[in-house]
Amino acid sequence: YMNLSEESKQTIKPELFERYVSFEAKAAAQGYAAGVALFEVMGGIGVNIYFILLSSPRAQIYAVGIPVFVLAWGWLRHIFMEPPDTTEEEVGMTRCMREVVMKFETISSYYLRPMVNADFAGRSENLRSKEVHSAMYNLRTDFIVRCLGPVCTGLYIIFGVPAVLRGAQSLGAFLATMGAIQSICDQSAGGFELCRSLAATTGPVAALTAMFNSRTDLLTWKAVNRRRRATSAVLAREGGLTRDMMPIRLAGVGFTIPEGPELFRAIDLEVPQGKLVAVFGAHSSGKSHLLRLLAHHIFPSEGEIFIASHLRILHVARDAQLLDRSLLDNLTLGLPGPPGPKDIKRLLEILNELGLHELQPQVEEEFAREAPVDGPQTWMKALTPTEVSLIGLTRALVMNPEVMVLQKPFLMFQSEMCKKLGGVLAEHVENRGLKLDPATVSLRRPRTVIMSVAAGGDAEFASAFWTTLPAGEGCFTAALAPPTKEA
Repeated sequence: YMNLSEESKQTIKPELFERYVSFEAKAAAQGYAAGVALFEVMGGIGVNIYFILLSSPRAQIYAVGIPVFVLAWGWLRHIFMEPPDTTEEEVGMTRCMREVVMKFETISSYYLRPMVNADFAGRSENLRSKEVHSAMYNLRTDFIVRCLGPVCTGLYIIFGVPAVLRGAQSLGAFLATMGAIQSICDQSAGGFELCRSLAATTGPVAALTAMFNSRTDLLTWKAVNRRRRATSAVLAREGGLTRDMMPIRLAGVGFTIPEGPELFRAIDLEVPQGKLVAVFGAHSSGKSHLLRLLAHHIFPSEGEIFIASHLRILHVARDAQLLDRSLLDNLTLGLPGPPGPKDIKRLLEILNELGLHELQPQVEEEFAREAPVDGPQTWMKALTPTEVSLIGLTRALVMNPEVMVLQKPFLMFQSEMCKKLGGVLAEHVENRGLKLDPATVSLRRPRTVIMSVAAGGDAEFASAFWTTLPAGEGCFTAALAPPTKEA
């Protein structure tokens, strides 16, 4: 799911993916087990039929007719009276329940409980009616098959007893044949259940097959990485550029929203490494999409974005997301391995720089702990939205990527804090990593920050400026903006 393209994720919603992982995968596994068991049942039926054909020719019609009738009955029921599909209702119930759990405060604040209850009751009633219909379908289908054994045994007794009385068939053979007929009926009924289980897996298997064959970004990523390596090699060989001198470049970039309008057209931009770039633009002019393109979260419909292949790119979303792990784990997600004493020292300094000194004791305690605490994490419940946003910025600075792409990093803060954070990012760029030894700055690669800003004051520390501009026909382009206060 994480490899799916944006187009595929528009089709496979999270609630549908949850159903695939749980119900559909389980149904497919049960279908596999049913297929294995069906071979065993078919073997038992074959042995009983062989016995009847040898010992009691009069019972051949039962030996052959029972399995044929069960197969025909199941086929007719499947063709003409297929049970209702409840997938849509179950997915709708899951979506409704998730919305209640995740957005309860909004629902409560706007007095929407009656409406949500009515919606849930309606969805529940639709699901219940379909499940009742499905249960009745199964009951009627099973009833016919289960009655087959007593009916066939009774008929064999009625028509077979005279032969025993005349001495044409021994009593032992008669009783053994009667037992074989009953066994065929029972095995056919069991085989019928297994066939139904197999038939029920066709939908899940088809859904899983469609999901596994949905378009992913892996081939796109492969092509992008190959182009990055090839372009880097050409610049180094023909242009004589060292790795640190290779610019970040957008050449003829265009982007069309999947199944939507064209957003960008003919973007040509270039910036050296080691710059703090502020991206301006009117509301809904594509700043967020431009930064996602730079971070390779989405890919251009035309043109090329070149960022040297050795540079790590980190995209920091506007709304930071915390994982259900410890505070230390959340802050050190970007480190290549478990944090050491030097990493913790630097982390504590960054926390103090960003005003999160209250979290320092917890970080030290978790680092000293021998084993992580298992179970739900409760520490994040006491955090304010601004603290969550600062934690997101902290872990980005701890990771220290060569290219950091920030979506409106100052949106949650007052002007004083915005200036402080701007200074922190400027220091990160100038020192090639925040809270690292200045004496070794020349040994580190340049650090580039590209961020979208909502106000001019947020770009006070920027050294380069981009702006999104209308390009006609409802789409936009991007260009260099002069580093002036008016701009």
